[in-house]
Amino acid sequence: MIKINKFLLLYISAYILILYFSFPNLIEANGRIEKYETYQDQHHLINYGLYPEKIFTGPLHIALSIQNINTLRYLDANVNIEISGTDFNENIKAKKSFDSPLFYEYDTFMFNEGIYNLTIIIDTIEGKSEIRKIFTVHKGTNITNILIIFSTITLILIPLSLITRKYFLIKATKTT
Repeated sequence: MIKINKFLLLYISAYILILYFSFPNLIEANGRIEKYETYQDQHHLINYGLYPEKIFTGPLHIALSIQNINTLRYLDANVNIEISGTDFNENIKAKKSFDSPLFYEYDTFMFNEGIYNLTIIIDTIEGKSEIRKIFTVHKGTNITNILIIFSTITLILIPLSLITRKYFLIKATKTT
C-alpha cells in the first residue's frame, strides 16, 4: 500500500507542475504578444501590444516599453491604464514585468462584448504621453475551460483506475 501512496503523491505533484507550465497565460500572459504597435511623440518611443490580438471575452494582457526618443534608453515611468466600455471601467497603474523590467504589464478580464476605450498615460522625467485606442471585444468560446476540465477528469480517472485495478489484483492474490 505504501507504493501506491508514493505513486499518488508523485502523480499529484507532476499534475500540478504540468498544469502550471501548460497554461502560463492563465497565470501570467507575458511573452504571448507577437505584434507590437509603436507610438512616438516628442518625448517617448512607446511599443505596446495586446494579447490576444483579436480580443474576446476572457483574459486580456497589455504590455508596453518606454524609451527616450533621442537616446533609445529605456525609461522608468508611471504607467496608468484606463479601460472603459460596456459595464466596465478600470483605472489602474501598470506594474513592471517579472520577466523583463523593461516592460510594463497589466492583466484584466473582459466580461462583456462591445466597444471599449483604452487610454495609456505615461509619465516620465522626459514628459507626459498619452495613447488612446478603441477596440472591440467579441464573444469568446470557453475552449480553455473545456480543455482544463477534460484534462483534469482524464488525469484523475486514469491513475484512479490503475490504483483501483492494482488494489483489487493485490487483494485477489492474497485471497487465493
